[in-house]
Amino acid sequence: MAITDCFFRNRVEGDSRLGCQIYLPDPFDTEKAYPMILFLHGVKKRGDDIRLLDHYGIMKHAAANPAFPFIAVAPQCPLTKSWTDMKTEIIQLCNEMNTRFGVDQKRIYLVGFSMGGNGVWELAFSEPELFAAAVPIAGWYESRAAKHISIPVWAFHGEEDDVIPMEQSIQMVNAMKKAGREVQFTTYPGMKHEHEVMDRTFANPALYEWLLSKRN
Repeated sequence: MAITDCFFRNRVEGDSRLGCQIYLPDPFDTEKAYPMILFLHGVKKRGDDIRLLDHYGIMKHAAANPAFPFIAVAPQCPLTKSWTDMKTEIIQLCNEMNTRFGVDQKRIYLVGFSMGGNGVWELAFSEPELFAAAVPIAGWYESRAAKHISIPVWAFHGEEDDVIPMEQSIQMVNAMKKAGREVQFTTYPGMKHEHEVMDRTFANPALYEWLLSKRN
């Protein structure tokens, strides 16, 4: 199904709007509850031009795979914000998606790249009841918070990342393992901080099998 552009209006804090792209499986059964992937982009895609998200991240993969079984939604972070500033809006967006499309509330998955990876870690820490699993790609977070992350995590990172060093992911993964949390880690030899890290991650069928095995 074609990707749809929309604006989500924040109903709590004034009249702010959050642009987003939405992918629906085709055919779309209105009587079915679909799993949903929420994708958080990197810093360079911030702003109010929703076209910046065209052919990018999970939306690129969904559009190229007719059998993609998830609803996918990609909000656009405002230019002066980061995803860690947008938790209220993201929670409301998930609620709106459920109201409009009947999302399976036990199978909402969180993925993100770079700044989006940081947002994934933050939401996995602060909103575990909303998400069934988290996939931070080239992300970072405070490792001392890892013991409080209760949902499964599969982290990805390029080994030669020249923007967010892979050590950032290593610290989080090791801290989660030490705390007895469910976590796995995949690295890409020779890869820097580049979109190909996302593309290879989203092209991996095992990722979606793993996601669909997780419910909250």
